[in-house]
Amino acid sequence: MQPHMRDDYPHALDDDWYEQHRHLLESQNHTENVQDWQLPGGDTGTDSSIGGGRTLTAQRHASSEDGEDAASRKAKQIAKRCRLTRGGEWCARYKRQAEIPTKPVPRGDMECPSNCNGNGNCNYDSGICECPAGWSGNDCGTPLLRPCTHKWRESGNVTMGHIDAEGRDLDIMERGWTASRCSGICDATVASCFCDGKFKRIFAPKGSNYRVQPVQPGRTLGDHCMLKTNKEGKPTELGQIPWEKLYGPRGWCEARDNTLESCGCGHDGWSGHTCENAYEQTCVNQCAGHGTCIAGFCMCHAGWYGTDCTRKRAGSEMEEGDFESKPWLKETVGIPPAAAAVPAAPTRKRPLIYIYDMPPEFTTRMHQYRISGNACVYRRYNDQNKSMLVGGGGYGTEMYLYETLLQSEHRTFDPEEADFFYIPTFLSCWLSPVFGWADFPWYNGPITNRPYQGANFIEKAKRWVQTTHPYWDRRNGRDHIWFAVHDEGACWWPKEAYDNSIVLTHWGRLDVHHQSNSAYFYDNYTKPMYHKEWAPGDWRDLIKDHVCFDPHKDLVIPMWKMPGHFRTSPLVGAAPRERKFLLSFIGDMGTHRFPYYSRGIRQTLYTKGKEHKWKEKYNIILGYPHEVDMSYSDALSQSTFCLVAPGDGFSARAEDAVLHGCIPVIVMDEVQAVFESILEYDLFSIRVNERSLHAMPDILGRSRPRRFAYTTGTTVRRNYDQLSWHNGNASVGAFEPGHVYTPVRHFPYQDDAFYTIMSWLHSKIADTR
Repeated sequence: MQPHMRDDYPHALDDDWYEQHRHLLESQNHTENVQDWQLPGGDTGTDSSIGGGRTLTAQRHASSEDGEDAASRKAKQIAKRCRLTRGGEWCARYKRQAEIPTKPVPRGDMECPSNCNGNGNCNYDSGICECPAGWSGNDCGTPLLRPCTHKWRESGNVTMGHIDAEGRDLDIMERGWTASRCSGICDATVASCFCDGKFKRIFAPKGSNYRVQPVQPGRTLGDHCMLKTNKEGKPTELGQIPWEKLYGPRGWCEARDNTLESCGCGHDGWSGHTCENAYEQTCVNQCAGHGTCIAGFCMCHAGWYGTDCTRKRAGSEMEEGDFESKPWLKETVGIPPAAAAVPAAPTRKRPLIYIYDMPPEFTTRMHQYRISGNACVYRRYNDQNKSMLVGGGGYGTEMYLYETLLQSEHRTFDPEEADFFYIPTFLSCWLSPVFGWADFPWYNGPITNRPYQGANFIEKAKRWVQTTHPYWDRRNGRDHIWFAVHDEGACWWPKEAYDNSIVLTHWGRLDVHHQSNSAYFYDNYTKPMYHKEWAPGDWRDLIKDHVCFDPHKDLVIPMWKMPGHFRTSPLVGAAPRERKFLLSFIGDMGTHRFPYYSRGIRQTLYTKGKEHKWKEKYNIILGYPHEVDMSYSDALSQSTFCLVAPGDGFSARAEDAVLHGCIPVIVMDEVQAVFESILEYDLFSIRVNERSLHAMPDILGRSRPRRFAYTTGTTVRRNYDQLSWHNGNASVGAFEPGHVYTPVRHFPYQDDAFYTIMSWLHSKIADTR
């Protein structure tokens, strides 16, 4: 990686850099050029291919373009859209490519054992049963329980439980706690707790298959609603809720309304004060309208198959989905062109990506185990069955990327023609919140080091792909894609999975001899540990001798963000702001963390800023959210420079800066930022060495994007359109006619983060052969 500052220049910017970037710095006050640098790799607005008109910049060129032929106009448009890209013509080649003919979609017809006993889906391509939570075996006929419990096992492979046959705790007076400990009736398939009493969960009759739902769903009891006392008033040492508030006459589990306590409806699909209202639950691609979503698992209708029920068994009619009975699905479901009965177009673009239907153990079963409706997803339905975006706890990119690929025109169902193979996993969902909730699942045993668990998880997934399908061994995994979403990315991935395959990640750490920077004790991957059964040797042998990120084969991609995260950005139609702050950073400054959190960068800047009064002298804003009297978006849109510094691992601040028209100041030695390997970062950012933090005001004082946001997908695009419309109306009259700057009114969707990834992958096809 080429540094953007001289290694021996601790106190000021490189003069050459300053001269090259003078236009960038001046553009924040002379707004003619704002969009040129704040939207790296793209044009300044929309064109007729998107609809909705052009910006003033585009209008200036309209007259000259009228006399040009179509080829010249297309070449200019591609050149504009591919500005600031690095490493050859990867962007232009994707846009100029000759499309390939569309082929008939192959459909499988392999039978599954016992038709999966009605408990799971038959994958007619492979003849493999895909089993939901509660079932296992090659025919989904073997119960697989995850009972509520008071502790984890200490040896062996028998899952620990602490409930009777009806799901009640064996003895609430017995000490011991896990988050699954239940003060009512436990659903032992997912370790979820519901009321006992009048509003208890009543399970489906014994012997029913998975398609038969409970007779009465029951009100939920989260881990915050454990009993403080038993019926006699004796303390249980479990929770904070007295018996009377749960099981008295006006208790949560007994009274229809006006209850003394409300434990909430944390489970997906239920709402109302007493959880009386049912609504659509969240599944990937909402089962394409051809299945029933059950807490994250698609139970496909007869003949339909695949993780998202997009495919139909060979020789059977391809009927319409449930869009008449469930009209709300239309705004969420995306049917990829490859799944259409009749091809929508005669040609298609590469890359063609085959997505494995992984065993639910690695994907949808984790969603069933997640308990909380907001966990592990980037969108869900509300009680009016309106699709809404949620934060995803920082790891929503995992489901977003998977779902967008499932719906994409780049998806193929024919592995023989595929350029790439995507291996979906919900690893981050397993690591949080599934990890440790009960005594199952574990990857080798209940050892609490999350990298140990995650490395074994990925190794198991890779070996399933390798032994079940022939395509990994065909090119030794070079054309296989993973997504390493967690804080320190692929640093702790098993070497056998990482070395050859492509890894999309948020963490671009380059040094070979790396150690964990996480201040979270359970995420330290350099810590040795031993267990005579589950880790008898040095578990680090599994993960050693590879880098965290290889820019020759991997890519750092943006983190999923809610559109509202950028609400004051000019890119979504907001009016430009005065750049009155020299530098800003709002967030966890690390002063209450271990010293190695953020490599000490945030702590050092925060401390020096206080000691030397940087706010008063230089208008530098560094602080925790409660210390700053403005929103994060407001601060970025009013700052000349925005700090990009790591946390426990990756930093999602570079895309935030660019999308607010703020110059990123990157302080991460030997770590690449988002898309840094494929964009000319030195033209729109500053890199400061970690040893030069004390001179930050001096360094910055000498100086006076669309590719970074995910906008593909109907629900996401609708939210961006709404935000742009709102901001556009709010800024009406903010500019006099003919003003040189106009905010972007129509987001340039065709070059967003998702399509940037597709363009880059297209350029990597030859490297995998």
